[in-house]
Amino acid sequence: MLLGGGPLLAVGRIGDWAHALWAGGGLLVALLGIAWAMWQTSEVLVPPLTTPAVLASPALRGLREQLDAAPGYYFGSVATDVEGLLRHRRIAMEISRRMPTAGAAERAALERGLATAHRNIARTDPYLRWLLATAHAWIVREKLRKARRHTFLSAVLVITGAVVFLGATGR
Repeated sequence: MLLGGGPLLAVGRIGDWAHALWAGGGLLVALLGIAWAMWQTSEVLVPPLTTPAVLASPALRGLREQLDAAPGYYFGSVATDVEGLLRHRRIAMEISRRMPTAGAAERAALERGLATAHRNIARTDPYLRWLLATAHAWIVREKLRKARRHTFLSAVLVITGAVVFLGATGR
């Protein structure tokens, strides 16, 4: 009603500038509440980028607590924590960084080490993908909870604006 034809019909009942200002202010507050709700709700639809670094964010504290409570369930036998899950990737990166400057003998040893790291990465990848998918769902859930709180508060703004508007236009 507030954003439909109601304001147009009620404008004719405004008798002075004071009531016009109150009605305009109420309408503005209601519109701000609607814009706020739309903004916060649309934030849930923006897909978050989920990387291993995100696992350290405050929004995932609850997930980290679950991981710490039952590491075997989340990491199987390949690791005991997130750092262990990522260890072989860091090793492969370090080996790859050293290879261009290595001598022939060292290069052969580095290639064997890199092959081992790649085998270990292949073993840990399913766990990492599962963990990142879980973290992604957790982030979306937290964004949805935040949007719900903001939408409730914006509804209070809309109601307040409507009451002010209707109070200013009613006689």
